[in-house]
Amino acid sequence: MQDIIINRFYLGYSSELNLIDGIIMTIAGLGTSIVAPGMIVTLGNYIKDYIENTDFFTKLKKWIMVIVSGLLVNIMLSLVNQNIIIV
Repeated sequence: MQDIIINRFYLGYSSELNLIDGIIMTIAGLGTSIVAPGMIVTLGNYIKDYIENTDFFTKLKKWIMVIVSGLLVNIMLSLVNQNIIIV
């Protein structure tokens, strides 16, 4: 972020050799570096919410939960069996 601000300052300062232009470009670079990631996060959150509420993914979440639970039970029983064998 610091590089963006410094580059914007030199870009504004070197265009007219004016300190005010450099400061304006610095503020614009700072605003851009703050707003752009926020826009990306907001867009990603909107897409996630849209996909999460579809019927397909609602049913898929239920199936995945059953499969993962079964795998965890299988791993737990394997660990218990190994402990019984060792003791």
